[in-house]
Amino acid sequence: MMNKLDKYKYINEKIYYGFGKIYLAEIKIILNRIQELGCGVYGIETIRYIDEDTTEWYGVETFERYETECTDPNWYYDALDKLTHEDLEYSLTIHVPTNILKTYYREKKLNRIL
Repeated sequence: MMNKLDKYKYINEKIYYGFGKIYLAEIKIILNRIQELGCGVYGIETIRYIDEDTTEWYGVETFERYETECTDPNWYYDALDKLTHEDLEYSLTIHVPTNILKTYYREKKLNRIL
């Protein structure tokens, strides 16, 4: 049985690798990775920095608003178009199907044996 820690490790290793904070250029790369891996996005959240001590939510989009599945890339690319602004930092809530996690950890275990 896969747990939240397994999902977190997978996301960090396969999707977020190479990034710290996520801005517009990075979010496009990350969404491409999500699509290529067969994962999905539940929601895209954005924060705008007013100054060093002050932030505000800029916008949130979720797959339910688009009446589709979270794995449909059309919704999250359309949502990104609505949320595009140079001063924003992005965060995602990501869906990783169980079968992808199982395959990933099975292959990782085999690689350790070899």
